[in-house]
Amino acid sequence: MNQKTNMPILGILFSTFFAILLQAPAAAQQPEPVGKPHVSLRAYGAGGPAPAMREAAQVFGKKKGVTVEITAGPTPVWKTQAQQDADLIFSGAEHMMTDFV
Repeated sequence: MNQKTNMPILGILFSTFFAILLQAPAAAQQPEPVGKPHVSLRAYGAGGPAPAMREAAQVFGKKKGVTVEITAGPTPVWKTQAQQDADLIFSGAEHMMTDFV
């Protein structure tokens, strides 16, 4: 797949990621007092888009005053934990999301 083909997919991933994060509860969007770090949102997904997701999470976190923890890699590594506490799941391809449903 060439770089031009990947651009629409990345756009969809970023759009979906931010749409979900923007719907987070208002309490999660309030900045925490200095000295009390915590995880507000937990995102799990494939390793391919992880660098972009981490960068997006960092920018979003600074802007909204929340912490976003990104866990990525092969699905078997994080799937059990994600079933317990994931706020969102991202993938590198549409067909991967179907597998989670």
